[in-house]
Amino acid sequence: MYRKLKSSLKRHSQSSSKKTPDMSHVVSVSIIGRNDRLNTSIIGLLKRTKSFKHLASYSSFESALTDFTHRLPDIALINSNSTDMPSTHQIHSLRQKFPSVQILLTTTNSDESSIIALFEAGVSGYILRPLPTASIVAAIKELAIGDIPMSPQVARTVVQSLWHLEAPPTAKKHLENLSKREKEVLELLSKGFGYSEIAQQLGIQRGTVQRHLHSIYAKMNVRTRAEATHLYLSR
Repeated sequence: MYRKLKSSLKRHSQSSSKKTPDMSHVVSVSIIGRNDRLNTSIIGLLKRTKSFKHLASYSSFESALTDFTHRLPDIALINSNSTDMPSTHQIHSLRQKFPSVQILLTTTNSDESSIIALFEAGVSGYILRPLPTASIVAAIKELAIGDIPMSPQVARTVVQSLWHLEAPPTAKKHLENLSKREKEVLELLSKGFGYSEIAQQLGIQRGTVQRHLHSIYAKMNVRTRAEATHLYLSR
């Protein structure tokens, strides 16, 4: 299962780097879920963001899949609760039929087996609610630039799953290329901290954290924080 998870994360990162929308044009977002209050709030923020637009909303997964044939979004945002989680089959079906669509799931379900199974099925990001609407929109932006947005608890679950894998032989060499500050950022990242939390811990700006991460990814020859933390923890 763990190797399947790593393969899935690698596939997502490669898909993001090849098919992630060019941020020079407007990124379309379709929303799936029955949480009307949350959906309305997200739509309101998207309308005030020049680089993103709300394409459509759907109350069911089935209606979304049907309409995607005619109106295909760049990102599918699925807002669910523990009682109406999408099945792995549904996620896999969406991924197979529309491979260019990035899937961001927000939910109240923190079950570890569900997190792993849904990443393996094809979700591109997994965010736990409740949290501010602005944080969900921030996760959409992270996904659009090729990252894999995860809540700290989700990141810890993914990282712990990757502990079971052996690091490639070049891991130690990659880590030696990192600066002291980059290693500090990576250490906190490996503990499941988000960008804002890392910034607070180190007394730097969130944008500075992101710049350090881009440098870390380049030096370690990885595309996502999951891959970077796996290399770090397996050193």
